[in-house]
Amino acid sequence: MQECINRLEDNVNVIELLCTGDFSGLKSRKLMIEPSRLMRNIVASFNGVRGLGIIAHDHKKNGKPCLF
Repeated sequence: MQECINRLEDNVNVIELLCTGDFSGLKSRKLMIEPSRLMRNIVASFNGVRGLGIIAHDHKKNGKPCLF
C-alpha cells in the first residue's frame, strides 16, 4: 500500500483510502484522507448516543448490503 501511495504522490494532490481498515503506519507528502480516522472522530463527537447502526457492502453475499 505504501508503494502505491509513493507512486501516486507525484501525480495527485489528494489521496483517499477507500477502506475503513487501520492504516496508521502509512505516510504521504500529500493530503491523505483515511475514512477510519474520520469515522472514529465523528462517532466520538456524538454525545448521548447509545448505539450506532452501520450498513456495509459485503462482497461475500453477492454484493448485497449487510447490517452490522
